[in-house]
Amino acid sequence: MKETVSIGTLRFQMTSQELRDSWWLNCDGVTVKQPMMLNALERQFQENPGAQYLVLHADEASNPNPDWKKLEGRRRPPPSNSRPSFKMPKPSAAEVELPESDELVAPSPLTPKVMARLDTIEASQRETLAALRELCFAVKEIGAHLSTSNGMQERERYVNEAEDRLVAETHRLEVERAELEQMRAELTRGKFTVVGA
Repeated sequence: MKETVSIGTLRFQMTSQELRDSWWLNCDGVTVKQPMMLNALERQFQENPGAQYLVLHADEASNPNPDWKKLEGRRRPPPSNSRPSFKMPKPSAAEVELPESDELVAPSPLTPKVMARLDTIEASQRETLAALRELCFAVKEIGAHLSTSNGMQERERYVNEAEDRLVAETHRLEVERAELEQMRAELTRGKFTVVGA
């Protein structure tokens, strides 16, 4: 019987043993043509919930009897709409796997460098919102000054362009804010180890 592993176990194994991110994947008896990175492997695993998967680290492929492991774990259902989700799924108690050794990896704390970066992003968002407000006031002022028929067409064109820029910038800010909130939540929970901080 094959040993079972989860994506989280593979990630832990890769970081704790300093293995390169290269994995062979066998899906329902068919092995991929070249090794995959763990994120691509996880995406494949999530997208095909009915398939049976075996996984092998690329360094072990040259062994005469490679030790393929059965990949298991909770798979997310397909998304119900086309809007991107910026929330991380919460793992169930059964899904959380601790390493077998007594050494646990402590989550990295929020460093001053990370906090400074988050504050810089927030300040940038505030500045952009202020610029958008000024643009709205400018559009209103120009509208008050234009009164001729030609001026009305020019005004309408300018207002449409300004609205398009406003909508695009607002959308960009919403996406950036959602990513920022997700990053802050993940850092607060200690999900990531900050590299270079």
